[in-house]
Amino acid sequence: GTFADAMCQTAKAAAGKPVLSLMWWGRGGSLMVYPHFAQTRCIFPSDALDFMGAQPGYRGERHAGCSVFQSWVTDSARSHGKVMMCEADFRTWTSPVNSLLHDSQNVRFWSEYDLRGVLWRELGRMLSVGGGLWFYDMTAGWFKDPAIMREVAAMQQVADKLVQRRQVFQPSEILLVSDEDNYYASTEQLNIWNGPNFHCIRKNQRAWLRSGLKFDFYYFQDLPRLDMRNYKMVVFLNAFFLSTEKKQFITEKLQRDNKVLVWLYAPGYMTERGFSTASMGELTGINVLTCGEVEREAVFVDSVVSRGLAGSSVGMDNKLGQLGFAVDDAAATPIMRYRRSGLVAGAMRDFESHRSVYLALPVSFSPEFLQQLASYADAHVYNRTPGDFFMHRRSDLIALHGVEGNVNRLVLPKPEARLQDLLSGEWLPKENGEFQVKLQPGETRLLEVVGY
Repeated sequence: GTFADAMCQTAKAAAGKPVLSLMWWGRGGSLMVYPHFAQTRCIFPSDALDFMGAQPGYRGERHAGCSVFQSWVTDSARSHGKVMMCEADFRTWTSPVNSLLHDSQNVRFWSEYDLRGVLWRELGRMLSVGGGLWFYDMTAGWFKDPAIMREVAAMQQVADKLVQRRQVFQPSEILLVSDEDNYYASTEQLNIWNGPNFHCIRKNQRAWLRSGLKFDFYYFQDLPRLDMRNYKMVVFLNAFFLSTEKKQFITEKLQRDNKVLVWLYAPGYMTERGFSTASMGELTGINVLTCGEVEREAVFVDSVVSRGLAGSSVGMDNKLGQLGFAVDDAAATPIMRYRRSGLVAGAMRDFESHRSVYLALPVSFSPEFLQQLASYADAHVYNRTPGDFFMHRRSDLIALHGVEGNVNRLVLPKPEARLQDLLSGEWLPKENGEFQVKLQPGETRLLEVVGY
């Protein structure tokens, strides 16, 4: 981080004129490549780095019909004045590269339909969080087609309309928290990724980005400067070690107003005195023990946050396997159990000041489960049909992309709000308080929210 900051400062000083700097330093949300950390201590406090670049995933994740992920801890980056930029290095039918291996690893688009859906999905995803998109033609000719350039021109028109607006980011009712200090807290590797953080932060985005919910995404290090009163549900993704000061902040600012606090995998397990499940119990209010044999699969049981999900699988693609936990608390209500042993893999418990949910699997979320958690916290559910990509961080824009190809039932908090398609200009009809948007897999709709 210090080296990156110094490089940007040196480049600006040597330019002899005002310039903007860009580095691929936006991977705090994807953990795609080391060592792009040190954001909260080095990058954010400095004005040396302006644009934080990152790619939209490889090996299939950027395909049409996928939900991709956010490479940035988006609200932290934007609130510190950093512009998040997606590198649209999309291989197309015009590329001169002739390699099936290359096409498989990096994804190549062979049809206008697939590429169009992905381009608009990426634009909507980035504009939603205050970022942008730039086209990177690595081998010359990837975008050399009139049809592609027409899409680029249309995208520019939409972007020009939206980026001029101010005061479009308002606090959500749901807060996702990543702790950058904990990026260094584990050495368990999964390929080139740090396993626990990769699972808890990046893989869970597959569910969050299809949940139909509006949420904020901040580093813990930024929480003291925020007004926490608006949040009804706070999700701690990687709170493996928390300092005394951070624990005190949670006690004073979050364990109140009947908020729902959701804890994932190993919260508080690391202490200054060593590993401790007792510390996990003190932090979450739910007693936990370590498992002798690590299990990767669990199923839901019937509970107030898993109605209709009993017997279905928990999470989306959990491969972490060196450390496991189970709930051992008679006062807690089970939500999920391990498939093989039947031990409780997730539970909830009510207290006078707040409600606590502990989930032992690092990838415990699904779109349907998240909707029920949000309803339990009395947070608004925007898309009543979970499953398709849904991004709604800025208040005037909803981005939809067909993953399952659902009839998306959109319900806005303000009854007077209307929706207009930013591409066609069509005003969406409203029936029984809902806007219904039918998507085909791979199709994207960008909707302007008027009167939010």
